[in-house]
Amino acid sequence: MLSSTFHQTLSAFSVFCSSFLYGLGAGWNGPGFNLLTSSNSTFHLSLNDVTWITSLPTAFSTFLTIIFFIFMNNYSRKKLIIYNIFLYFVSWILCLISNKSAILLISKIICDCGNAIYDIIACIYIGEISSPHNRGIFGALLIIFFSFGNEIEELLGIFNNYSLLSAFPLIVSIIGLCSLFFMVESPYYLSLKNKTEETMTVLSFLYSEKEAENRFREILEYCEENNENINFFQYLIAPQNLKLCTAIVITNAVVYFSSFDVLLSYGALIVRPLKINSTVFMNFFGIQICIFILISLITVKILGRRVLMFYGFLALTLIQFCIGLLLALEEGNNYKLLYIPQIFFSLISLFLFSYMLSVYPTIHVLRTEIFPSKLKDRATCILVIFKKISEFVVTSSFFPLSTIIGMSSNFFIYSVVSAVGAYFVYKFLKETRDKTLAEIKNDYKT
Repeated sequence: MLSSTFHQTLSAFSVFCSSFLYGLGAGWNGPGFNLLTSSNSTFHLSLNDVTWITSLPTAFSTFLTIIFFIFMNNYSRKKLIIYNIFLYFVSWILCLISNKSAILLISKIICDCGNAIYDIIACIYIGEISSPHNRGIFGALLIIFFSFGNEIEELLGIFNNYSLLSAFPLIVSIIGLCSLFFMVESPYYLSLKNKTEETMTVLSFLYSEKEAENRFREILEYCEENNENINFFQYLIAPQNLKLCTAIVITNAVVYFSSFDVLLSYGALIVRPLKINSTVFMNFFGIQICIFILISLITVKILGRRVLMFYGFLALTLIQFCIGLLLALEEGNNYKLLYIPQIFFSLISLFLFSYMLSVYPTIHVLRTEIFPSKLKDRATCILVIFKKISEFVVTSSFFPLSTIIGMSSNFFIYSVVSAVGAYFVYKFLKETRDKTLAEIKNDYKT
């Protein structure tokens, strides 16, 4: 058991490095743009420049995801991870040597294209190389590495050194490239390509001899149907699949249509009217993400997927409504509440507790478990596209809506959307904890 877990961890290490790099890229934005917009910076970036440098990469990565949707079957899981880490490596070199906003923009576009590949393939690869008892933990580890990467960049921002902010991720990307030597191809992918001998070789590395034989039979049985010519769109609209696929797509979109990305990107600006120190708030935010996501290792394993998603959405509905109510009272100046900073910090803690322990890590695991192997690549592309659309809508609409109808109204909208997510989880999703991919497939047939 320990040997199997060690070899699975060794093979997954490159993906964990990629997740860490994803987090470093997200964490760079706060301290990085703070330095580049200062009067001492040679970039002389305006807030409008920052907006373009932040939003344009999302548009490019969404376009890349659509391209991958078309040509996905031409690339193996391992090859995509190689492309992913290499793009991070190139982007951080450009970021480190950039002295113009145009080079910085290219760097961020390349980095976000790497993020798009990660979003598509990381969960698939982890789900296919890990055993059922490790799959939930490995899925949560992806979020843990992302969270720690984000917080480390926030901490490095204390030194006000642009080179340090960019050099550290470059070093990590070099480590990630070196770790590819220990990475094996997905046995499910090899089986789908009828590479029987290579499939058994990989399974012998990942599992003990007896367990490898059992896994080999399970994979052959699981992939037998998928080796047929399955049409992706016919699969989606089939009566037995339509409700499930719709629920997964909507649930995935709802997870990211929340105040998390808003608080992560604009938290320092949101807390200014509340007279809260922005530096203190962002570090408080990042540290709690790391703490709660560590606890999620236990919750995802013990409580299961469906329970976490349902009660997580219910909690987010209530908490985001309360945040909106607090901001509405402050905006109206009708009530002078005491201890507003303390109340706001408490609500944010409850939000992060609910978000990071339930819906956020669980959706990453579910994305690996629902679709047949031959369709999983394209299905994940669809989920990533909707994820990026949700993130783009939330981050691009926050300040315009705040100007028109007030900042509090955004949080009321997020609350309603979370309630919709709870309904879809309750109505359509089934439990997948400790089940093989074949067993999950059979559950959804009944």
